[in-house]
Amino acid sequence: AEVQRLKTDDGIREAAREELGYVEAGEQRSTIVDTDIVPTALPVGWPYDLVSGIVALKSGQPAEVPAAGG
Repeated sequence: AEVQRLKTDDGIREAAREELGYVEAGEQRSTIVDTDIVPTALPVGWPYDLVSGIVALKSGQPAEVPAAGG
């Protein structure tokens, strides 16, 4: 059944979308990364302190406030 499906235009298009990330004209592709695998240990300093604060707020953790002048 799968081989027969891949012999059709719809089957080819579906396989190209799944396997190759094919998008048609006028479509826009977005990739969503699971937050469990995104590294959140960032260097200290701008703009990383800002990003670390945003990540902490989104994850429900208290944001660490960097020391003044550091």
